[in-house]
Amino acid sequence: MEALVLVLVGVLLAVGGIWSIRLVLVCAGAGAAWLVADAFGAGLGTAALIAGASGLLALLVGVLAARVLFFVVGLVVGAVVGARLFTILDTGDASVLLAVVFVPAVAVVGGVALERWRERLVGWVTAIGGSALVLAGLGRVDSDVRVVSDPAGYGEQAISVAAWVGLAVLARIVQKRLGGSRRGSSS
Repeated sequence: MEALVLVLVGVLLAVGGIWSIRLVLVCAGAGAAWLVADAFGAGLGTAALIAGASGLLALLVGVLAARVLFFVVGLVVGAVVGARLFTILDTGDASVLLAVVFVPAVAVVGGVALERWRERLVGWVTAIGGSALVLAGLGRVDSDVRVVSDPAGYGEQAISVAAWVGLAVLARIVQKRLGGSRRGSSS
């Protein structure tokens, strides 16, 4: 169940995020929180509760901060990317301190980049963040594809990153084919 939720949220973010900033905020906030909670061994109920609260909090912050909406969206999706990178690069001994520094640092980079290059980046940012969640979920659905979710060594890390890049490019192509001209809508 947990894996399918991650895949669904990832697909919504990767493909539908270009049309709704609110959808991006809820999906990315929930996805980032779920990935970090899972990295520290939270149970299904705890991870779902944290993800739901984080998704709503991200939406609330985004609505209240409409003037800096693109920065907030970039910040939240950047947190997804940071959490995904943290899980890919983690060698098995997850450090809370490293997560507390690394994930927000990547989130700030995402926020600054999206604020600066709004229209040109929103499609890519949503495709990258959604793809991260899809791969995290797929690795939990079937142990045969665990390598894309929880890579063990350098070779598996490279495969995981390559799958992430490939899926992000595919998601961006789908966005464009489904009418990416509506980029940046705030609904």
